Amino acid sequence: MLIKKLTDINGLPSWEDDVRAAIKEEIKKHVDSMHTDRLGNLIAVKNSKAGGAHIGLSAHMDETGMVVKTIEKSGLIKFESWGVLPAILLSKTVKIGKNKVPGVIGAKPIHLQKPPERETVMELDRIFIDIGATSKEDAEKSVQQGDYIAFDSEYRELGKHKIKAKALDDRLGCAAIIEILKSPVKRKITAVFCVQEEIGLRGSAVAANQVFADLFINLEGTVCADSEDIDENMRVTT
Repeated sequence: MLIKKLTDINGLPSWEDDVRAAIKEEIKKHVDSMHTDRLGNLIAVKNSKAGGAHIGLSAHMDETGMVVKTIEKSGLIKFESWGVLPAILLSKTVKIGKNKVPGVIGAKPIHLQKPPERETVMELDRIFIDIGATSKEDAEKSVQQGDYIAFDSEYRELGKHKIKAKALDDRLGCAAIIEILKSPVKRKITAVFCVQEEIGLRGSAVAANQVFADLFINLEGTVCADSEDIDENMRVTT
């Protein structure tokens, strides 16, 4: 399945290479041309000579995650977050860098925390990643400062017509555009698969100065908002 294929790939800001390669493979037989700009955006054109309105479609390839900040003497890893709140990080498993080094996010055990520590959400300076290293030198054999950190999460189907996966924002948008490019649509379509959205919409800012369409549609993810404490008319999905 296309959504599984795309979400299983790790592609953090500035490391979208594998996502881009997968998309290129999917669309190469269905577009007239495609190129990668200097920032890393993938731009593809279908029906380049068609008349009528020129439609632009965009979605971003990158996902939220973290980056290695420092490696402590103990071998534990300190990190910075890209769009992820500390409150959801504890006990999450991760994969670090191109070699997908496994690790788990942890903190001081709760039974050793003082009462004020237990009553507040842990900030990043109190959280670390353990990869099983015994020292800084040991950790540096497989992890380096600046390596990206992706969540260790795979696609799963839940009930009927529901799924869970990492990077649904915005690999769902990428998948939708891919399916449109594969369809027998007759309009001229320019598809832009953007980079670095999660760190400041950088890819789209660059692409906006290259692609000029009559109508541009951005496909983006959002929260499902289907919990019991949200009014039904405010729920995005059911």
